[in-house]
Amino acid sequence: MNDTEFEKLLRAIKPAEPGAAFERQIAFELSASELKVENPTTEGWLSWLVSRLGWAALGATTALTISAVLRTETTAPQPLGTTSTSPSMPTFIQRSAEILNANDEGITLDGEQGMARQVRFTSIERSAWVDATGAEMLVEVPREELVLIPVSYQ
Repeated sequence: MNDTEFEKLLRAIKPAEPGAAFERQIAFELSASELKVENPTTEGWLSWLVSRLGWAALGATTALTISAVLRTETTAPQPLGTTSTSPSMPTFIQRSAEILNANDEGITLDGEQGMARQVRFTSIERSAWVDATGAEMLVEVPREELVLIPVSYQ
C-alpha cells in the first residue's frame, strides 16, 4: 500500500454523528457555563478591582500550570470527570480557558466614576464531551471583555 492509497482510505473515514441526547447535554452545559456579569457600581470600586484582579491572577496561574504540564507530559490526557452516569448521556471530559491578549487602551473618561484605564481582554473557552458511541465534541467559545479600572490622581 503506497501513500496515496493510504490517504484515500483516511479521507473515506467519517466521524460518528452525535445523538440527540448528546446535543441536548452540550446545550445544557454551555448555558450553565455562561458568565453572569455583576454591576460594579453596587459595590466599592476597590473591592470590585481586587476581585477582578484576583480572578485574573487565578486564571493566569491556571493557564501557566496547564501549559507547563502539557509541555512535560508525554501520555494521553485522562478524563477529569463525568456529569452523568447514564450511558446515553455524553461524558464531560474537560474545560479550559486561555487568555489570548490583554490590550491597554489608555485612559478614558467614565461618566460614573471619572477617569479610568481601559483594558481589553481577549480569551477563548474550550469544552469537550464524549458520547457513548465514541463521538467527541469540542466547543470553542471566543470572548472579549472590556474592563474599566478607576484611576485617581493625587
